[in-house]
Amino acid sequence: MILYYNNKEGLDISLKSLSTIYKKFGFLYPTKIENVYSSSILKDNMPLGIVRGTTYLAGIFPVEGINVGCASCHVGTSYGEDGLPAKEVWAGQPNTSINFELYLNEMFNAMAYSLNQDSEFFKNTINKLFPEMSLLERFTINRLLLNPIKKRVVDLQKTINRPVPYPAGGPGLTNGVAALKYQLKTINRKQFDANEAALTSIPDLSSRILRSSLLYDGVYAKNQNRFYEKRLDNISTEVIKDHSFLVSIFTVPTMGQSFGKAIELQPQIDNVLSTIYTEYEPKKFPGKADLELAEQGRISYNENCQSCHGYYAGKLEDLTLVSFPNKLVPWKDILTDPTRFSRMDEKTAKIINSSEYSDHINAKQTNGYVGTILDGIWVTAPYLHNGSVPTLWHLFYPEERPSKFLIGGHMLDYERVGIAFKNDEEGFLNDYLNYPSNYIPFSNPVIYDTSLPGCSNRGHEFEFSNLNDGEKTALIEYLKLL
Repeated sequence: MILYYNNKEGLDISLKSLSTIYKKFGFLYPTKIENVYSSSILKDNMPLGIVRGTTYLAGIFPVEGINVGCASCHVGTSYGEDGLPAKEVWAGQPNTSINFELYLNEMFNAMAYSLNQDSEFFKNTINKLFPEMSLLERFTINRLLLNPIKKRVVDLQKTINRPVPYPAGGPGLTNGVAALKYQLKTINRKQFDANEAALTSIPDLSSRILRSSLLYDGVYAKNQNRFYEKRLDNISTEVIKDHSFLVSIFTVPTMGQSFGKAIELQPQIDNVLSTIYTEYEPKKFPGKADLELAEQGRISYNENCQSCHGYYAGKLEDLTLVSFPNKLVPWKDILTDPTRFSRMDEKTAKIINSSEYSDHINAKQTNGYVGTILDGIWVTAPYLHNGSVPTLWHLFYPEERPSKFLIGGHMLDYERVGIAFKNDEEGFLNDYLNYPSNYIPFSNPVIYDTSLPGCSNRGHEFEFSNLNDGEKTALIEYLKLL
């Protein structure tokens, strides 16, 4: 990657260039994790969420590698009272700028460029960057790895000319279904398919203990009894163990683990979930909220939203989700983009259900979406399961939803609640909703195009049809406080 960006942008051939590179993709270099004590959170010029480790070829030949860890998606930028991003982060909050589509494609381009350089220059560069590398690891890379990697890159260039045969996401978006099907070989690896865009927005992790199934479409559950109400006053800690098995399977698409290796991670994941499920709280809204309006918004919420999104109790300044319906809404009733649930096909579910996970997971295509938990919704924009609506205001006014908007490295708008854009009177720039003038994004922004497969911003519209402007404004004020 360093060689590639030295050629592309003139960056120094130095490990210090890594931060400039990784920030482009939305990886974070925070000064502090606000809600977790840690004396040292970053090492060796690597960003939060990139993990390093040594593996051994044939059990003998060492090579250090990197992989993407949970924190790359589930630790997000903190925002100040002005909506500007801070240098601190909040663990458990989504990273709404992490862009795996850009990251993977640039990694592919970087490998293609670097492997095409003079072999001696390439080896000398490795020696310069990693003078501490052992002779045995140098041998492993130069003699055992470079040729197979080069062959793989050339093969990909001849077929799909990209690292994976599906859209890998976008800022704050992942494509776990396609990545899983890739690992299970239930997807054509030699032909790019834009329709495999089962994109989902990274959620906040609060109140997950109240979920009876996991993911937007409820595809994973302990057994076939997957949709039922759960109450905070009647929760067994056994759910943490059940969910730790469900979460362990996420390492198959994200880290390339086999089912066997993934299930071995369950005890470690159980420890992590125990902390998240019993201690985690989303960050409080740092801007100003009109409490009088919010009280009115609470009434609208309880009348119009609670049946799908759960009941919040307590004072406005300290609301808690105390019950969650886990209600599956059939697609014909919600009409949001169907790509996500339709791409989790029965063939893939059958493989999971007959694997090492058969005693712990029931996978199923559900043909709908579960109403989402709304904790911390103020910081999770853009909205809907595929991140296709930039603000709550646009969500509430479906006819105003933009067909294109910038996303990534953004600041927040606390009035409309979501991504901040230019004032309406400034209009659109090149037909997409653009960031405020003079704002410099902290990662490379991209255009979200709702005409692409998996990216429709339609649906969830009827729910707002009976609310007048005042009720919508009050509801936004209430949602700020969740």
